[in-house]
Amino acid sequence: MINRLLLFWALFGAPALFAAYVWWSYIFAHSRGGLPQSELPPALWIVAFAASAGSGVLALFMLLDRKARKKTVLLFGYGLAIIAVNLVVHALVACGMGDCI
Repeated sequence: MINRLLLFWALFGAPALFAAYVWWSYIFAHSRGGLPQSELPPALWIVAFAASAGSGVLALFMLLDRKARKKTVLLFGYGLAIIAVNLVVHALVACGMGDCI
């Protein structure tokens, strides 16, 4: 059961966490008449991004077996993938909030 939860978090929970932050940042910034880039410190975005990616990597780390080589390659691959997913999530939420590039 715990393995399924860890896998679910790595695949869906971590990106959803970042999506929730991006959505909140736009709601907050729009209520003040601006965009998140002007209303919130950039460090907050970095912390949310790192927390999302880091929690996904940690969940996958706890899920995988003890083979160090295999684990390192998978964690690195997941890390790259979650970074790409978070950037896409950010773009989708931002565009949905009217901030399309």
